Amino acid sequence: MLTSGFPVPASLTLFRDHDWQAVLLRATLNTPYRFTGSLGSRRTLDMRKETLRRMQVPEDSLTRLRGPIGLVPSLRDAPSISVSALAGIVAALQA
Repeated sequence: MLTSGFPVPASLTLFRDHDWQAVLLRATLNTPYRFTGSLGSRRTLDMRKETLRRMQVPEDSLTRLRGPIGLVPSLRDAPSISVSALAGIVAALQA
C-alpha cells in the first residue's frame, strides 16, 4: 500500500474489535510491511494467531505479527500506549 507516494513500512491495530482486527491483520500480513503489531497481551496474540490460522494465513506470515506492542509493558492510558507503541515501531525498523 502507498501513502503520498511513499511505502508504508508498518501497521498497528489499537482497538479491541477482534472480528474487524483479524480481517485487517490478514490483509496487512499479505504486504511487505516491516512491522505488523497489535495492542494486547501474549494470550491475546496467541488467540489472534489461532483466528488467523483458521483464516488460512500461512505460518511464516504469523511469525511477523508482533504483540504485545510497545517498549513499556502493561500501560493503560492512550497517550502512554501511543508513545510506547511508536517507540517500539521505530526500534524495530532501526534493527
